[in-house]
Amino acid sequence: MAAEIIENKGTLASSVFSCHGELGNPTGHMEIQSDFNGGFDTFLTLEDNDNGIAFINIHSNDTADGTCGFGQVLYFAFHKANVEYHLKRFRCALYPSEEADDLSVLYSEEKPVIVVRGKYTHYMFR
Repeated sequence: MAAEIIENKGTLASSVFSCHGELGNPTGHMEIQSDFNGGFDTFLTLEDNDNGIAFINIHSNDTADGTCGFGQVLYFAFHKANVEYHLKRFRCALYPSEEADDLSVLYSEEKPVIVVRGKYTHYMFR
């Protein structure tokens, strides 16, 4: 997860979120899920990569041949973080191909979003 997210600011380029996983063979797909609406549901996918709250940087989407098919890394960031996102959670979900024998979805560990209120940050200009 990002090291710090300041209220009403975008995610720092050096602190983007990421999901890593093996997509299998035949190739499945990955999505980013959140509990912003109560329960976990789809937040971002490669097809729906900008929902107005956050976006996947499709230019830095990494895929590589791995032991179980293609490995993938999705990098994503907030456009502007609201304090309402504080302690909401993200997780990655790996969906197997419909052609796979085992159709079980794999989930990553859930990670909280930490939003620092803007009034608690101080900047010093030199």
